[in-house]
Amino acid sequence: MDANFGRDIAKKKRKGADQLPETVKVDCKKPQEEAHHGFATVEESTEKCEADDSEQKAALQERAMSAEMEASIQELRQKIDQFTQQVSGLLESVKAFFIETSSAFEERIVLLHQAQIDKWEEEIKLLGMIDSENEEMNFRLSNAQELLTSM
Repeated sequence: MDANFGRDIAKKKRKGADQLPETVKVDCKKPQEEAHHGFATVEESTEKCEADDSEQKAALQERAMSAEMEASIQELRQKIDQFTQQVSGLLESVKAFFIETSSAFEERIVLLHQAQIDKWEEEIKLLGMIDSENEEMNFRLSNAQELLTSM
């Protein structure tokens, strides 16, 4: 019997033992190698095929899970890339906003500084004018006092 025959039997066995012909059924509890001159029996081939099938199913399930896991990992990596791009975009826009805002702030501070300096320079001029008027008045009062004392 060849190996394919054992696999065919294993497939039929999975479908149902009642579908197998009576001549193929073998007692699983007794090894029958001596009856077949050292070759594996149909039952041993069937068990080996079932073990191979279960390993293949496990491998397929693992591959399926691996494919699912890879899809999940790929999805997470895409989310990471998208989030990184969003953060980079946000940082760039905030940086541009701060540069624009700092330029506007600097211009405004310079204008406020200039306005305050202009105000103080105007006060200085006014104080200078007041001082010169006070000096003139002080001079006139001194002259008036001298005239009064000389009389």
